[in-house]
Amino acid sequence: MTGFKVEELPFSSLVRGDLILKDERLHNWPVVYALNDEKRVYVGETLNFIARMGQHLSSEEKKRLRVARIILDDTFNKSVCLDLESYLIRLLAARSFAKYRWDAE
Repeated sequence: MTGFKVEELPFSSLVRGDLILKDERLHNWPVVYALNDEKRVYVGETLNFIARMGQHLSSEEKKRLRVARIILDDTFNKSVCLDLESYLIRLLAARSFAKYRWDAE
């Protein structure tokens, strides 16, 4: 088992630049993340979390999401993140109450 870490913070705090955002891996490292509110979940992966969140925060649809969860690990590579993202999306798709959307942006 690897030493992965899941950071959870309010999605709106990404605008303010909270402490978690000072982690250098969020600028140039593969991560998987989930954004959600009470009814919707968005799962994604990126090599630049900070830039990607800027894109999400400019989207009217995604601005309404409340919580951001960031999955970090020093051993992650792009392939691992794509596999984990796909696995999480499949899990969520199996849940009838979860609305998810996967964009190949």
